Amino acid sequence: MTLDTTTFASMLKQHYAPGVVQNIAYSENRGWAAIGKADGRNKLAGGSAWVQPIGTALVGGGSSTFSTANSFTAGNSTYGAYTVPRAKHYRVPKIDNELIEATLTGSEDAFEKATLEVDKGIRSEANYLNFRMYRSRGGAIGRLTNTGFATAVMTMNDPAALFAVQANDVLQLSATDGTSGAVRAGSLTVLSVQYPTQSNAVGSITLTGNIVAGVAGVVANDYVFLNGDFGGAPAGFADYIPDNTTDAATTLYGLVRSTDTRLAGAIVNGTNQSVYELITDMLTATSMYGGETNGKRTIFISPFGIGDLVKQLDGKWTVQQASGFNGDKVASVGYRSVEFNMFGLEAQLIVDRMCPVNRLYGVDLDDWLYFHAGAAPQFLLQKQTGQILKPSETSDAWECRIGEYGNYVTSAPHKNVVGIRS
Repeated sequence: MTLDTTTFASMLKQHYAPGVVQNIAYSENRGWAAIGKADGRNKLAGGSAWVQPIGTALVGGGSSTFSTANSFTAGNSTYGAYTVPRAKHYRVPKIDNELIEATLTGSEDAFEKATLEVDKGIRSEANYLNFRMYRSRGGAIGRLTNTGFATAVMTMNDPAALFAVQANDVLQLSATDGTSGAVRAGSLTVLSVQYPTQSNAVGSITLTGNIVAGVAGVVANDYVFLNGDFGGAPAGFADYIPDNTTDAATTLYGLVRSTDTRLAGAIVNGTNQSVYELITDMLTATSMYGGETNGKRTIFISPFGIGDLVKQLDGKWTVQQASGFNGDKVASVGYRSVEFNMFGLEAQLIVDRMCPVNRLYGVDLDDWLYFHAGAAPQFLLQKQTGQILKPSETSDAWECRIGEYGNYVTSAPHKNVVGIRS
């Protein structure tokens, strides 16, 4: 009996029950596990975009004199809205046909290797979604810090950006962040990555050739993109909670933010502050903007930041297993968090390697979600064909198509805060 596509795909389909996929995706991505989810099954994420109304001002014109209040003609409270489109992203792991044919011998090895490759595809796509949660819709992963370009070694302004890169990736450069402009001619191929560690906090990317030989016109502080990501990423914290007043005044997805600074959240400059002091000021800032809730604030922080905080507190901290979302916001996989409490200012700190090293993001998770059409990530062939694998059209292999269609959105931008570390 010949092993056909239906038989083999059924084996994989049985292995990848929805709960299995969810656990694979969430296990190494604490930010992605913590954020709420809403998909088309809840009749919330259909249509062409997610429209999120935002109240931009209360009713003005109050007066202790009735006639004065009655004569106020400037209008009542005002409203705006985000109109947030879905962003697309794809990944296509391939499995050699010879490997699949080897399953005819009765060995489990080939099947295990095949499912492992699919597992890696799911994990890789979940890593992407987790990474993008902190960054801009323009798609850049970071910026060059090189001052010379006759070298095959690239360094970047945010060491955490290196976690988005691996060997054989293709990189593009641009003078802009992806919300305008275009990429420069040429590309760079990654040979290896020196990921940041405590002893080497910067890290580096080694390329297959010199930077200047691969990309024409490169200059210092150019933005770095994974091939094809320019201008096509989902919006992240960097869009909704920008770290500078210029971006905070820009219109985002149709919401005019220039008339009310709270619509871009609060900015806390923690230069020369300890992490402990910075967190305290961040919680104070959200309280001033009206961000008090019955629950705790959530602050996302890099491992480097939490390491500094632990040293500053001399071990006076606790770790708990936090629950994910249930119900309409589907996510049940737990995540580890650190409790912070000072004079009634409470927060849970989620440590995430994908969080920028020099940024802390404080949010109210009840007001955030990732909306998506279909599961995220999902097997793109399964719903239409009932199969996970299909023959490759370009090689003697089988391919698994993984991807998602979605974006991040907040319903209460004034409750957010970004903390800037030096």
